[in-house]
Amino acid sequence: MTKILIILFSFLITNSFANSIANYSADPGALHTGGSAQVQNLEHDSKFIVHLIYQLKKKFYVPVDDEKLKGEIDYELPIEFKTERGYLELEALKTIELEKAQLKFIKRLDFGKYKNAYQFQIIPKNGKSLIEVIYHPAIPGVGWGKIDILIMINKLGIDHYQIILRAQKI
Repeated sequence: MTKILIILFSFLITNSFANSIANYSADPGALHTGGSAQVQNLEHDSKFIVHLIYQLKKKFYVPVDDEKLKGEIDYELPIEFKTERGYLELEALKTIELEKAQLKFIKRLDFGKYKNAYQFQIIPKNGKSLIEVIYHPAIPGVGWGKIDILIMINKLGIDHYQIILRAQKI
């Protein structure tokens, strides 16, 4: 009976984590007044795939098409990043080379009420962006409390455009 309860409990935790969606708000930027985003873990057996959907609200004087202020991005990380284990490994190794990106540990820090959070970077090998993330296992969803995206392509009419997303309700 105990074994059945443990298996059921493990299934419920895994299933609720896999389907969890965290909501984010975008800090105002040079071309936008704010915006929103959602982050969720996509189901996969051998990878931890974080799916980000964002939509920014442009400033009234910005002559940029609304379509350029929204998008979707998938970040593929090793399966260990579904839990704190992956972040502990990154801290010990300092960098992890992946097929499409490099993960780089920056430091531990306090993030609001979350003590000893992990700050790390995702550096895509295509050179189009730089992502800095603050992770803590107690933050809802995938555990990412802040996502700072530096877009280094001319998607919005300027080079090096920054989008800062902060988790809501943390």
